[in-house]
Amino acid sequence: MATNTTNTDEQPTPPGPDMDRLGQIIAEGIAAGIAEARPKKVTMGQYDPKSSFHPNKYKVPGLKRKVFQNGYQCDPGTLHDDEIRLLNRITHSGRYLDRRVEIGLVDEGGGDQYITINYPNRTADMRMENKSLFRNFKDLLAQVVEAQEAEDADELERKTRPAAKK
Repeated sequence: MATNTTNTDEQPTPPGPDMDRLGQIIAEGIAAGIAEARPKKVTMGQYDPKSSFHPNKYKVPGLKRKVFQNGYQCDPGTLHDDEIRLLNRITHSGRYLDRRVEIGLVDEGGGDQYITINYPNRTADMRMENKSLFRNFKDLLAQVVEAQEAEDADELERKTRPAAKK
């Protein structure tokens, strides 16, 4: 004979994490993470207007002379710091990069000067040829300044070298 026995003694469930408390802890963590990720509000006096052109707004170099690139005046606010430093190192007029780029140092009178930088760029073919000589404006200026410094060194050497006797 089979006996049907049922266990009326139920085991108590072991104490586990309280799901409501666990949900609250997770929600607090998410809220704290969102609060940290939000940008901080700044007043107008706290605003820091640095840009990619001038990463350190306290050491922005200034142009010593006005600069014109293909007839348009260059705005120092849109020139990178390195470009401004290179423009300030230009010492004299000349033709550079296979005589394709013309640098002019023009006297305005009263001791003031301005720089003109001209190169052909009217058509796509001209621009592609320019691309083979320089990558961007900074590269163009770096090559011009390097050539001018070499010319200046040659000129200084010529002046300091004693004249050859005949």
